[in-house]
Amino acid sequence: MGHVLAIANQKGGVGKTTTCLNLGAALAARGRRVLLVDGDYQSNLTEGCGINPYEQQYTTYDVFHNAKRGAAFAIQTVQPQPLARAAGVSDSPGDNGASGFDLIAATPDMAALDLELMSWMKREEVLRNALKPVRDDYDYVLIDAPPALDLIAINILAAADSLLVPLQVHTYALRGLALLQKTTAMVAVRRRLHDDGQSKQAQPDCGERSAQAAWRCGVQNHHSPECPPGRSAGRGLADPVL
Repeated sequence: MGHVLAIANQKGGVGKTTTCLNLGAALAARGRRVLLVDGDYQSNLTEGCGINPYEQQYTTYDVFHNAKRGAAFAIQTVQPQPLARAAGVSDSPGDNGASGFDLIAATPDMAALDLELMSWMKREEVLRNALKPVRDDYDYVLIDAPPALDLIAINILAAADSLLVPLQVHTYALRGLALLQKTTAMVAVRRRLHDDGQSKQAQPDCGERSAQAAWRCGVQNHHSPECPPGRSAGRGLADPVL
C-alpha cells in the first residue's frame, strides 16, 4: 500500500507546493509510482504541472463529492515535457526518457468545499475513503494542503500516514506550528479509534532539506522574536536539520 504524505502548514508562502511538486518529480525520476493531489483551491500545484485548472473535467472537488467512486476517475498523468514548459524551460531530447507522475488537479471551485463539508456525516474521512481504492497503485501519494486548518486540511491530515511541514525560521511561521501539532494529534487519535489501533499515527515531521530549516515536532510556545540555529524557541523545540 502506498505511503500517503501530507505537506501542510497553515502559514502561506513557506514552500508547500514547491516541496510537493519537486519531491514528487524526484521520486518519479527514481522509478517510484507517484500520485500528487492538489488540495488547495489556489491550484498552484496544478498550474505548476503545466495544467490549466479551468480546463479540467474532474478535480479534487469532484473526488470529495463522489468519494464512493474512489479517486481513479479524476487521475491524469503529467509528463516531464509539460513540466519544462510550465517552468519556462525549452524541451530537450533528454526529457523523453524521464518518468512522469499522476495528478489529481484542483480548481477554484474548491473554495466553497469547506462550507459544504460542514453538513456532511463523517466529513473528516471523505478524502481518506476516496483514496483507499488507489493507494495500492502507488508507492507514494503526496497531498498539497491549503494554507489553513479548515475541514479540507483536516481531511488531508486524516488521509495521511505522515506529515511534512515546510517551515521558515522566523516568528510568524513558527506561531502556528503549535496549533498544527494539536490538530494533528487530534486527527491521529480519531484515526486510531476508527481503525481499532491498526493505523499509523500521523507524525508531524517538519523535515525540510532545502534553504529552509527543518524543525522536528513539539513547539509548546514560541514567543521569542528570533530562533537562531542550535537554540530553542520554546520548550520541546529541537535543533534544526539543514
